[in-house]
Amino acid sequence: MSKFQILILILLTMSCSLDPVGETDATKVTVLAVLSPDYVRQTIMLVEGTNIFDVDGLYPSELDHPVQGARMVVRSAKQTVEFTEVSPGLYQDAETQLQVVSGESYFLEVQEADGPELFARTTVPGAFRIIAPEDSATFVIESEVAFSWQRSSGAGTYVLGRNLFECEKEFFGRNFGFYGSFDKTQTKIIAWINIFCNSSLQAQTFKVLAYDSSLAAYLYSVDSNGAPLQRSNIDGGLGVFGSMVSDSLTIVVTSQ
Repeated sequence: MSKFQILILILLTMSCSLDPVGETDATKVTVLAVLSPDYVRQTIMLVEGTNIFDVDGLYPSELDHPVQGARMVVRSAKQTVEFTEVSPGLYQDAETQLQVVSGESYFLEVQEADGPELFARTTVPGAFRIIAPEDSATFVIESEVAFSWQRSSGAGTYVLGRNLFECEKEFFGRNFGFYGSFDKTQTKIIAWINIFCNSSLQAQTFKVLAYDSSLAAYLYSVDSNGAPLQRSNIDGGLGVFGSMVSDSLTIVVTSQ
């Protein structure tokens, strides 16, 4: 998993509760944002262009050289919301909640105190539903679990993952574990009981995330040699202003 993917996980965790290659221009600002209807608060981070190389395992409050004092506005067809800087370089819709809706487009405008303006756009993927397995289905350890889901309009890629248990969070330092990213709408995994938890029966909540094309391109583009190639959609800067939707279900895994 790349450092930026780890940072995305941090942003997902923060929003729900309230080795990158190519970006080397230290004179530009990096925008990191993923809008989602899932979030209580939408979160946008501004950091210096080179800081993204050192974010592995760090929380936003620990990053060097956050971009402070910027004026940040996100517009949709129905709203214009100014984001508030809640900590250095970290901006949220703290005063007026941004209503993020599947299928709607959102426009980001950032004016630095002594810098250029930044612009970006994202269209939230369409809502979808996990088709299989059935919610609350039971599987014996080492059995095969086939996942399939509807196609989300406008999605650039899909990610399957699982909410980690409290006993896992302490070990891994995060709340969500990736199983993989997919262009298709189906995959198979093997049912396992996590070894960090003392239990022979586990209710495991899986989630499929549908990333918009901008976020998918930034995370998963490669060059002709197969090397990672971040494709930014930020006009005047670096990074990504993306969006996602999700669906989830729970399965029960038993030792026998």
